[in-house]
Amino acid sequence: MAALGILLATMLPYLHSVVSDQDGNPKKWVPNIGFVKNFTSSDGNLLGYSTYEVFVYMASVNFSYMFAWLCALHFAQNKPYRFVLYFPAALSTYQFLLVIFNLRETKLNELSTKILIVLIVALILIINYFFNRTNERNTY
Repeated sequence: MAALGILLATMLPYLHSVVSDQDGNPKKWVPNIGFVKNFTSSDGNLLGYSTYEVFVYMASVNFSYMFAWLCALHFAQNKPYRFVLYFPAALSTYQFLLVIFNLRETKLNELSTKILIVLIVALILIINYFFNRTNERNTY
């Protein structure tokens, strides 16, 4: 089952070619739940992207990266290096949320903000790792 999920996640970046026509609009068979209509701005951009196809591509690429790092994090349970995998997992999740919520052109997407977030998360995870490691040694 996990292999099927990984296979589907690796194919997600190619989804944009399947669900959109040559003009970048959703194909007729794609269910119309009002997504394109509700999230298209007055200038015709869908959540800041020029077409539906570009949005689907960027969202699926970022989701694939996030999924891959979360899988690596999951499969590294009880490994001493697991805490290091939190950094790329957190960053890829953060980037995916920026794409989905159309926050690419805000201060949240600047390099200095991302570096600050990584440093804060890194400090918290390193302190947590050594604190738990010390507690494990004291319990035996």
